[in-house]
Amino acid sequence: DMRMHCPKCSSTMNVLDHPGDFTVHKCGSCSALWFPEGSAGVTRALGVARSIDTGSESGFDQVRDIQCPECKTTMIKMVDKQQHHIHFESCGSCGGVLLDAGELDDMSEFTLLERIQQALGLTDA
Repeated sequence: DMRMHCPKCSSTMNVLDHPGDFTVHKCGSCSALWFPEGSAGVTRALGVARSIDTGSESGFDQVRDIQCPECKTTMIKMVDKQQHHIHFESCGSCGGVLLDAGELDDMSEFTLLERIQQALGLTDA
């Protein structure tokens, strides 16, 4: 079985068809998103975040020491440098990135509004 399984809830992850030059797998159960190209894929996905990231916050943030769905290496817990409340996992071996449901959408909203506010000095971030 070549299908990937979600490292958070073990359900099957499916490759999503979407516009754009990146690959994304989405969990059929908790809606976590796996980007094999890592942060480059995440960055490219920000423009279509709403159409990809349709899950609701799952509370799977508490799951620790999850294995990479591609190479089974224990993933590294990361914090988004712009939005410190967004925690995601990155694989130190193959470079893939796993986002919980809602996190890509959250990041995409930041890229527009909060970056403008930061540029204008309207936030203390």
